[in-house]
Amino acid sequence: MFLTLAQNVGLILAAALMQRFIRDRWPASSRRGQVMSGLLFGAAAVMAMSLAYTLQSGVIFDARTVVLSTGALIGGVLVGAVSGIIAIAYRVFIVGGVGTWVGVAVIVTAIAVGCVARYACRGRVAALRYWQLLALGLAVHVLGVLWFALLPVDYLNDIVLGLAPVYVPLLTVATLVMALILRELDAIRDYERSLLESRARVQYLFENAGVAIYDEDLTDLLKALSALRDSGVSDIRRYLAEWPDEIDHLASLIRVVQVNPAAVALFAVKSRTELLGSVHHFFSDDARRMFVDELEAFWTGQDAFQSEATFIRSDGSSVDAVIAMPIPQTPEAARHVPVSLLDMTSVRGKERELQRQKQRLEEVIWGTDAGTWEWNIVTGETVFNERWANIVGYTLEELSPTTIETWTRLAHPEDLERSNEALSRVFSRETTAYECDARMRHRNGEWVWVLDRGIVVEWDADGHPLRMSGTHIDITARKRAEGRAAHLAGLRDALLRCHAELLSADGEDDLFSRTAETLVKERHYALVWVGIPREDTRKRIEPVAAAGEAVRYMDGFEALWSDSPLGAGPAGQVVRSGQPLVIRDLAGEDAFMPWADRAALQGLRTMMVAPVARDDHERPAVLCLYSRSGDAFDDDEQALVLQFSRSLALAWRSLRLQEERLRAGGAGRPGRAVIDT
Repeated sequence: MFLTLAQNVGLILAAALMQRFIRDRWPASSRRGQVMSGLLFGAAAVMAMSLAYTLQSGVIFDARTVVLSTGALIGGVLVGAVSGIIAIAYRVFIVGGVGTWVGVAVIVTAIAVGCVARYACRGRVAALRYWQLLALGLAVHVLGVLWFALLPVDYLNDIVLGLAPVYVPLLTVATLVMALILRELDAIRDYERSLLESRARVQYLFENAGVAIYDEDLTDLLKALSALRDSGVSDIRRYLAEWPDEIDHLASLIRVVQVNPAAVALFAVKSRTELLGSVHHFFSDDARRMFVDELEAFWTGQDAFQSEATFIRSDGSSVDAVIAMPIPQTPEAARHVPVSLLDMTSVRGKERELQRQKQRLEEVIWGTDAGTWEWNIVTGETVFNERWANIVGYTLEELSPTTIETWTRLAHPEDLERSNEALSRVFSRETTAYECDARMRHRNGEWVWVLDRGIVVEWDADGHPLRMSGTHIDITARKRAEGRAAHLAGLRDALLRCHAELLSADGEDDLFSRTAETLVKERHYALVWVGIPREDTRKRIEPVAAAGEAVRYMDGFEALWSDSPLGAGPAGQVVRSGQPLVIRDLAGEDAFMPWADRAALQGLRTMMVAPVARDDHERPAVLCLYSRSGDAFDDDEQALVLQFSRSLALAWRSLRLQEERLRAGGAGRPGRAVIDT
């Protein structure tokens, strides 16, 4: 009897493995898939009954309860119904005999227990523990033994003492094993389907990212570095300085496996095939130096590498790019390493132009059109030329009579203190010449910058200064250029850090929260909020995330995208038009009147609204940024904010697509947003 039941169990467990092929063809949630699973489990029950242990004619014992109960548990009511109909039909019309209706009762009981267990765990079979599955098997087979009391046999000797000690424990354990097998098959298939969907999403992002992305195979490079280490090389940078030809050799070991369209455009090639293979022929001298830094990152075991270099395009022109990549820690990881290149040519061009302007100003600093001054240190009398007065918006006549007090009255207090310190060093002969960048109050109320230079031209017999001469050069343009360069650099760095935050988002709420918090942190906006247009009767714009010192502005805030006054505001306009909007003066903007008082209370002066279009067929969300500065959101900042909003939209689209597929496919766990890696 034991061997017969054990063979019976082995047969149905083997047959149950066919469930893998059904899941490969049809999802578990589809009716066709459930019917096919029911047919499989019904067939397995038939096989069990065909090889059953026979106590007497019409009285058989087998493992049909194992496959029927676990089938109902894993597949649900439809699977249980289909398999039960097949099993009952076989038991009634093929096997028959005096035990027919007891056999039918056992079949129905097994299926019912499986369905009840599935309902109790709300379909989350994967969450059931081993003891719960054992309890399921025990319940099914104890109830079966109770049904056997209706058979025309000696219940005590044949069933309780003879069959039950083998039947109950063996088939209970078999139920556990089969449930685990079926559950694992479902989990494997769900994982494979999720993996395929994830690959499809990554490929979509790869193809549509605005950043150039390379998929590189660094296997040979890692082997070469390992060989150098084994040969006794301890300092890779020193080694490459002594053997510079090795740089090109190591670069030639990099194999580009795949590139996206943005990379094709970045390097001005005609097709992707021109970028596949080796990449070192795109290296400039600057890129070769960057590659040495990259090799050192590999050598020292860093986790990631980021730098900036100039590369040579196929047409001979140069392109400035920020390169970022993870450092593979295993040979397997080295086979596919994502490398992103962010085109910084335009930004760098502007910075270089600003640097050239600064240089030209410095070259003519002692040239003509300079303000001149002479100072009698003892009497305080001064002599200025006309240009000295013109720099601050006056004529010399308007400033006369001039003394040293004329200078101290116009100079900025902070700069005047630094000027006095510099003069003290000259008077004590610590330095030979005086120089100070100082602000002076212009006639129109603005501050202008001057480069104030001079030397002591006369000393008394005791070494005390008597008279100084010097010049004033208007360097306001240079100072603005320096501020502009710092502004551009700050915008660039903030954009890179904001992109990194998007990559870490775990869902839509986290994505929008990180967006608001990161922009406030990196760009010091007074307020950032993200709003999503709702298709309700009022056409509300619902804020889903907000951050900043002025976040109380959002208390009781309401905006619409309808044709009403509340829908005519900046957010509503952007939702309807899909175009960005900048307001330079919130207090003077008619469309902003419903919110003007609360903005004034928080000191908000300017704002920008950027569309975040997740789908071409939907109204865009809005990214709203507020500043307390009157000169915020210049052209460069607007361009970078719009670039960031497009990346945010791509990350949002990726997360929403993943959530929809996970809801449609059943089990799974949300992933993270991917933009440009």
